[in-house]
Amino acid sequence: MLDMSVNKRFQITERVTLQFRTEMFNSLNHPNFAIPSARTVFTSTGPVGSAGRITSTLTSARQLQLGMKLVF
Repeated sequence: MLDMSVNKRFQITERVTLQFRTEMFNSLNHPNFAIPSARTVFTSTGPVGSAGRITSTLTSARQLQLGMKLVF
């Protein structure tokens, strides 16, 4: 998982600055799969193809966060 951030600072006047920040979590959007189900073909109550199926991930999908701050 790769997290990234980009910051930009704008000088508006001598005493006032504007800061812009972008943060990206799981920027490559790489899935970390959970453990497959422990069902076997013989104990499964669902369809036969559901044995050992991965139904979730351990990490969240890509998230993007924006922020702006005025410093005076």
